[in-house]
Amino acid sequence: METWFKVLPGKYFSRAHRFKALSGEDRVKNIIIIMIGVVIFGCASQPNRITKTESGQPEITIETNNMDVIRSLLISNMGEEEWDYSLINNSEYSLTFARQVKEGEEADKAQEMVGTLYGTIPERIVVINMMRMQGAVKMIAYPSLMSENGFGKTKQVNLDNNIEVFNALQELLISTKTEIEDDFILKLMPQ
Repeated sequence: METWFKVLPGKYFSRAHRFKALSGEDRVKNIIIIMIGVVIFGCASQPNRITKTESGQPEITIETNNMDVIRSLLISNMGEEEWDYSLINNSEYSLTFARQVKEGEEADKAQEMVGTLYGTIPERIVVINMMRMQGAVKMIAYPSLMSENGFGKTKQVNLDNNIEVFNALQELLISTKTEIEDDFILKLMPQ
C-alpha cells in the first residue's frame, strides 16, 4: 500500500516517487527554501564577541605601572563566588587560575570537548599574562579545559573559539581596568 500526499499545490505523489516526479523548477524552489532555513537558524544562534582584540584573546591595557595592584585585584575578582577560581600559579608576569567544571550539563559538554568520558571531571584553566608597556600594563587571558583520561594522560583543549568564555573574561578585564583607573583618579582628586 503506497502513501499518497500533496507535495505542491495540485500535485500528488507517492512517497517513493516524490523527488523524482518534481520538475527541475520545483526542486530548485525546495533547495532554496532549505538553504534559507539553514542560514536563518544557523546564524541566529551565534552570539558576537563584545570587542575585537589584537591577539584574538580577551585582553586589556591598564594605564598604571603598579602590577601588584592589578595582580591583587585579579586574584580577588577571580576568587569571587561568580567565578570561583583558585590561584594555582603566581609568577612575576603571569597568573594561572583553575576551577573544576560544575556537575551536570556543563561537565558533560566539557568532557566531550576534551575527548574523554571516563577521566576526571575537567578543570577550567585561565592563564593571564601581564606585560609592562610604557606607563601601562597589558593583560591577555588564555582560557582552556584540562582533564585526565582513564589512563592518566592529561589533555588540554584551548577555548579560543568559545565566544561565551571570551565575553565573560573580557568583561572581567574591563571591570578590573575600570576599578583600577577610577580608584587612581579618585586618589589624584583634591579632597
